Amino acid sequence: MSTEQRETEGTTFVIGDIGGQLDIFEQALRSVGVNTETMVIPEGVTVIQLGDVIRMHDSPHLDNIAVLALVDNLRRTNPEQYIQLWGNHEYGALHWHLPGTHWRVEEDHRNALTDAMQDWLDTGCTDIAVAVGETLVTHAGLTHGYWEQIGSPSTAAEAAAVLNGLSGELITTKARAPYGYILNRYTAEPDTNVLWAEAATETYPSWISGAEMPFNQVHGHDTPYSHEYSRLKPHTPRAVAERLTVDEANRRTILSIGDRTITCVDWVLGENHHESSWDVLALDGLPDKSGLLRVS
Repeated sequence: MSTEQRETEGTTFVIGDIGGQLDIFEQALRSVGVNTETMVIPEGVTVIQLGDVIRMHDSPHLDNIAVLALVDNLRRTNPEQYIQLWGNHEYGALHWHLPGTHWRVEEDHRNALTDAMQDWLDTGCTDIAVAVGETLVTHAGLTHGYWEQIGSPSTAAEAAAVLNGLSGELITTKARAPYGYILNRYTAEPDTNVLWAEAATETYPSWISGAEMPFNQVHGHDTPYSHEYSRLKPHTPRAVAERLTVDEANRRTILSIGDRTITCVDWVLGENHHESSWDVLALDGLPDKSGLLRVS
C-alpha cells in the first residue's frame, strides 16, 4: 500500500476482509490518511469496512478483540465518516454452530465475540449495505436471485435501503435465504443472501445469465481468483473467467457485465499476511446515508 499522501477530497475508501489482522487494518487506515493514534479521519473522507473484520478462529497471529476495539474507537470518533458492515464471520459470532464452517474458537474468546456482536445488533450501529453513487457495497455481493427477492431495486441507494431494512432478519434468522455454495455442500443457490453468496458460483453467474445489472457492486468475502497461488479457483465457470480482470498488485478482481462491474477488494482473510502492499479501493463521492440504519 503506497505511503504517499493521496488526494482524498470527497472520497470513500473501501477496506476488505481484515479477518482479525490488526496490523493490516492499521496500515490500510494510515494509507488513506487516518491517524491511528487519535482515530481522526480526514475531512471529506469516509471509510467503509465491508465485514469479516474478525475471523472465527483462535490464532496467535490474529487479534479479534483489538480489531473490534479499533472499530469502536473509529465509530465513536468519526460517527459520520466510518461505516461498518456485517459479514458472515460477524454473523457467525452470534450463531456459532453452522454446518460447513469448521470454526474453532475457545470458550472465553467465543463469549467475548458473541457479546460484541450482540452489542452491534442491539445498538443498530452496523449496516448490511451502503450506496456510493451508482455502486452498492455489501459483504458478499448481491445475487440476481436475491435482488429479485427484495423487489428488484433499480438503484444502488434503493437496494441499500431495502437490505438495511431487512437487517434484523438477515442477521438473526437463519432461514431468511438459502446459505448456498459455502455452507450447503457446494450446491449453488441463485438467491443466496449478501452475507454468504459465493462469487464464482452464485453472485457472478447469476448476473451473467440474468437481467441487466442496474448498478455497480463492490464486495469482499470471496473471490474466484486465488491470490495465494496466482490462479483462478478450479470451480470458476468459463463464463466468469472470460469476463474477469485480475489486479494482482492490489489483490482485486473486476467482473465486467456490459457497462457495469462487480469488484472484489483486498481479499486478505486468513493469517498469512502481516504487511499490506496494495492501494485501498477509492470510490468517487461519499455514501448515501439515507439508506443506513442510523444517521448520525
